[in-house]
Amino acid sequence: MSQPAARIARGVVRRIRAALGMPDLPGFEGRIRRAYGRLPKPDADAADVTLIVGRKRHGLESSAYIRLLGPLTLGDNARRFRLRFADASGAATVPVGDLVIVQREVMPDAAAAAALLARVRSAGARLVVDLDDDFRLRDQNRAAAIDLLLGHADQAWFSTAVLAAAHRDATGDRAEVVPNALDPRLWGPPRAAHPRTGGAFRILYMGTRTHDADLATILPALDAFAAERPAMELVLIGAVTAEPGRAWCRVLPIPPAAVEYPSFVRWLQRSGPFDLGIAPLADTPFNAAKSDVKLLDYCALGLPSLLVDMAPYRDPSRPEGLALLVQSDPAAWLAALRAHHPAEAAAGRAGRLDYVWNQRPLAAIAERQRALIAALLRR
Repeated sequence: MSQPAARIARGVVRRIRAALGMPDLPGFEGRIRRAYGRLPKPDADAADVTLIVGRKRHGLESSAYIRLLGPLTLGDNARRFRLRFADASGAATVPVGDLVIVQREVMPDAAAAAALLARVRSAGARLVVDLDDDFRLRDQNRAAAIDLLLGHADQAWFSTAVLAAAHRDATGDRAEVVPNALDPRLWGPPRAAHPRTGGAFRILYMGTRTHDADLATILPALDAFAAERPAMELVLIGAVTAEPGRAWCRVLPIPPAAVEYPSFVRWLQRSGPFDLGIAPLADTPFNAAKSDVKLLDYCALGLPSLLVDMAPYRDPSRPEGLALLVQSDPAAWLAALRAHHPAEAAAGRAGRLDYVWNQRPLAAIAERQRALIAALLRR
């Protein structure tokens, strides 16, 4: 089928699905079952919630699972909410329902955002905007869309207090901090630690391919550490667009079947052993508003971590021993790498797992989202 014909066909399917009140993203039901198993049928009086989320070739973005799909399908929420999904191109036809949640920078420009806003208001629905990064600093067109939606949203959810403060002019008192949490249904019971029988000291750096500048801030420290400890190996999973060109650096490719987030999590757990996770950040306004989700990932793997001493990782309520905060300076990072002791890392594994699953539980986020939605729909 030619590309124009394929686009026409997809449009016809989208209109049919919209007329039938079905989720707009093809394969959505299958993705739900693969990720979470068969969920309870929504109650007759369940709220109709439409999620406008990002979609890539491999499927939904990881943030859609972490921030929305996980908590909104957990426990009682699976019965309380009837979910529909659309991406930006489907936002004009998907049924609006009682509540629309627009995630991240999914709307491409102010015109698209205004059209969606008009649909929401004409249907008498409520609008929530969910942000976990300050995307206004990345794209002017999408920044205009975000500002327009934030200015008219009934509520805005932010992953951190810093991010909420950065948008206070647009949201006023309609901002809520809804932190990130990991989903035990995707991660499963904590796996046993990978056995260590010598070999390389393996440092893990993982994330989206947006961290070239962040890794560059500590390359001198890694160079020096590798010269002192030839068995050191930095394993990159995603994280950067360009390999740093070091003999001690290894890129671990993500298999095509493991790119979408639920499959990625299972693959990541099998990809060790690793000895240490790292999370450097360049000192920029965009990075200052980021969340600590990388700490949660490393804790879920049972790994100790070195985290840059910046706002995303500064939490005085966090138990001691989970991670070490390091000043954004190569000398400080080199000293932290030298001071790391594998024996101490193994001893702290139980505390790290307890933190991610018991002290930062997804159930608390699910309950909070349920309460926020209930309050909106009572207005």
